[in-house]
Amino acid sequence: MTEEIEQFDTWLSTAQLGDKYTYFTGNIAHASVILGGDKIKKLRDHVMNTCCDWNLDPLPTKATDNKILFKSKIRLVQKKLERYWDKKEKDVLNETAYIAVKI
Repeated sequence: MTEEIEQFDTWLSTAQLGDKYTYFTGNIAHASVILGGDKIKKLRDHVMNTCCDWNLDPLPTKATDNKILFKSKIRLVQKKLERYWDKKEKDVLNETAYIAVKI
């Protein structure tokens, strides 16, 4: 496990109702693809699996027929911070704070 995942698990075990934890700041999709972020993907997957139960077998036939069940530990929130250009100045990206809230 990476250090970030351990920090998240520590926060989750000690957090009180309503406590917030920013587990990533930036554009998580861009960072995980462009930067080759294996650690970012592991952190993202760990947080998402803590939040939700992904029962997608069998696959839904319509987009609205998802079988994702929220667990009663946390909710995930995204807060847009600012827009910026990528390094090649081709795309405008949104810098976002990815926040977990204890419920």
